[in-house]
Amino acid sequence: MDDPVRYAEHDRAFHDVIMQESGHRIARGVVRALEGQVVNTVVA
Repeated sequence: MDDPVRYAEHDRAFHDVIMQESGHRIARGVVRALEGQVVNTVVA
């Protein structure tokens, strides 16, 4: 958590695995669309 960039990478990978396993393509697309906004908010 002390390294926002590394945290974001791991967070993204974690959620991507969940979305892949769910098989729900729309949810996965929504998560990916929001990732950039979340990372920019945390890092900024």
